[in-house]
Amino acid sequence: MIRFLIGNQIELTTLLPADLLNVNAGSVQMEQVLINLCLNARDAMPEGGKPYRRGINVFNLPAGGQRSR
Repeated sequence: MIRFLIGNQIELTTLLPADLLNVNAGSVQMEQVLINLCLNARDAMPEGGKPYRRGINVFNLPAGGQRSR
């Protein structure tokens, strides 16, 4: 479905690290986020391009910026 939405001039790459943590979100929510990102990339690159989807682990840190163990 995403290939149909973004067209053939955009080469989409996904980079996911092996230690990527799970996300607490519904599949419909995640699909909508990915579709919006891909459509924004398509609109920003009318001549074509190579956007990347990359997953990273992000932690909520307290005000001091130190992660508790």
